[in-house]
Amino acid sequence: MVFFYRSLSFVVIGLVVQSYVFALFFPQLLLVYVTVYITLLVFSGLLAKNSGREFHAMDWSLAYIFLTTSILGLGFAFSANFEITPLGFLQAFLVVIVPETALLLSSIIITVLGQRVSLRYSFGMSDGVFGKARKRWEQELDTFPNLDNILSSLDEGRFVASLFDKGFFNLAILWSCNVMEKIVDATATEIVSQMPDKEPLFRYEGGRRRPYPEQLNNLGYGLQETYKTALWRVWDVRRKIAHYNHRPTFNETAEVLRTLISFAEEMPRILKSWDLQPRSH
Repeated sequence: MVFFYRSLSFVVIGLVVQSYVFALFFPQLLLVYVTVYITLLVFSGLLAKNSGREFHAMDWSLAYIFLTTSILGLGFAFSANFEITPLGFLQAFLVVIVPETALLLSSIIITVLGQRVSLRYSFGMSDGVFGKARKRWEQELDTFPNLDNILSSLDEGRFVASLFDKGFFNLAILWSCNVMEKIVDATATEIVSQMPDKEPLFRYEGGRRRPYPEQLNNLGYGLQETYKTALWRVWDVRRKIAHYNHRPTFNETAEVLRTLISFAEEMPRILKSWDLQPRSH
């Protein structure tokens, strides 16, 4: 549903405007152009889901640049006078095709972005989700030690949605994992400071940090077998991006974002269960 109010109206207006221009200047090409327009939009929508690899990185500002170019170009096309000669026909064709191409590119970008936003909403990452999560964490963990530092890390999650929408799937995954890692590290520090015997839950005997999926399980998060497996997949993708320049698929990215949302929803209850004492000042 998000796609319909974010993108569909613009896509329809774009089709109407372009069809009118072609009917006015090149009526014999109208059917061909409408077919190309619809085909490109359909394929761009499919590419937005990206069951394969990343599509081209996109941004709303890029769509507006192409839209502005189209408006200015069409304005010139309507105001210019062209000779009724082969050269005049070529001039008219070039003057019209540039703004029409710009409008088509703008429509494709808006389609892709609208699809990505819609898909992101479908697995629970709305635009204001981390603002709501922060309020809940503040209410449920009001006496939790080092809460300000933890909330500061949680706030960084708000950048993930923008990275995903633009198509920077690798950065969205790295940022999501970094948010969870910083919160786990801050929590582990507080637990060990009050309960030194719990240090083996977070570090090996030599002091080396345990893998984050294991630390999360030891904290009490993701104890069901399916969640345990998903956590290991998430950090395996993170490792491949960081060390092997892996280009994540849409499905890999979606799983990481779902994990981050689940983490933000469930961790207050889990942290509260540790019954840590607030720091004395």
